[in-house]
Amino acid sequence: MANAQLPMAKAKILGADKKNPQRYRGQGVTPKSGRSVGPAPEWMSDSAKEAWADLVDEVGAWVTYEHRFAVENAALIRGQIRDMVSTGDPIAASLFSAASTAVSKLAASPVDESKVPAPEDGDVDPTDEFLN
Repeated sequence: MANAQLPMAKAKILGADKKNPQRYRGQGVTPKSGRSVGPAPEWMSDSAKEAWADLVDEVGAWVTYEHRFAVENAALIRGQIRDMVSTGDPIAASLFSAASTAVSKLAASPVDESKVPAPEDGDVDPTDEFLN
């Protein structure tokens, strides 16, 4: 059975659209709004809001408004783990698994970051104003 076709955005990142251009003829890239992910929802706990801010700081260069649900999930899980650590409660292994999956969905793990294209020489890096 043939492999499923990659979404165009992923094919461009991996170079698959260049390797087999006939597979991607006529397939466009899903448009993005260009809006930022924005602030954490008001209903979140304080620890989840802090986790949201940390996540946006860590992966804000490539997450957009369309990623809010993934950021929300990751922030809720991260906030819950922080709460459990601060109270000394045991953390279920399934929560770590969920955290790992949520981070992976945002391409925020060391393994997944290699899948996000680095800026070309001469490209403006949005983090330059903060880090350099």
